[in-house]
Amino acid sequence: MNPNLKKNELILESLTQKDIPALIRLTKSVGWDYDREELSTIFSTGKVYGHRSQLGELVSAAAIILYDNDSLASIGMVLVSQEYRGAGLGKEVTKICMDSVSSETPIMLVATNAGEPVYKKMGFKTISHVYKISCDRYIPSNKVQEIQVEITPFCETDFSGVVKLDEKATGVNRQEFLFHRIKQAKKSLVVKDECGVIIGFGLSIQATKNLLLGPLVTPNDEIAALLMYKLVNNYMGKLRIDLASEHENFMELLEKQGFDDVTKRPLMVINPDKFPQRNGTLYGIAGQTFG
Repeated sequence: MNPNLKKNELILESLTQKDIPALIRLTKSVGWDYDREELSTIFSTGKVYGHRSQLGELVSAAAIILYDNDSLASIGMVLVSQEYRGAGLGKEVTKICMDSVSSETPIMLVATNAGEPVYKKMGFKTISHVYKISCDRYIPSNKVQEIQVEITPFCETDFSGVVKLDEKATGVNRQEFLFHRIKQAKKSLVVKDECGVIIGFGLSIQATKNLLLGPLVTPNDEIAALLMYKLVNNYMGKLRIDLASEHENFMELLEKQGFDDVTKRPLMVINPDKFPQRNGTLYGIAGQTFG
């Protein structure tokens, strides 16, 4: 059947955590890597919309994550069931996400290369790129153990320092998101200088297909490499990091450590003139949904 005819049967609505099982089925149907914990974090920090058939089947979805009283938003998890593609559902569900925040709010998303012209027509502009980098076998470097910093497991007293560091890295206060993301994390580590001041932090998130490293905030490449080494800690499965484009040189080190699958994705923004200033310490983003 023509997907445009089926479209007339659909209802576009706001989703709730009760829809998590349906979202898991939908993401699996297109080969994406979302589980209950990831979706719970999305619902805790943003809004999710989707098209539903008259029989209650979820056939599309998109999420918008809100930061710092809507001073920045991030759209992700835009997907449409294979059966309904070609009817403009992806554009519709993205638009309702955009309409859920102020027209003055900068909105970012990480697009596919095929999706870039579609989002461009919706008003998004490409401002940089994100590198989705993964490996099946991590090869640690002995040099990373020579740096004289203290890396310890995160504790509650570190939270305010992590929030402040993340705010300088991303340009917005992401306190609520970080609270939920740290709870979700397989491992959360902080980097402290000789005075005990937090100068970096990193999280590892266990997904169904890989271990995601991010957010990863550090002052330089050497500490970023050491933090990654500590986060991995003999993990034998597939690893992934979504690297901010300003750290392209860091990819050379990652390639030596076994990261050989690299995909370049456009980072696109609505209201780019209002996009918050970042200080260059954000190495690994929290994921393509969260930015």
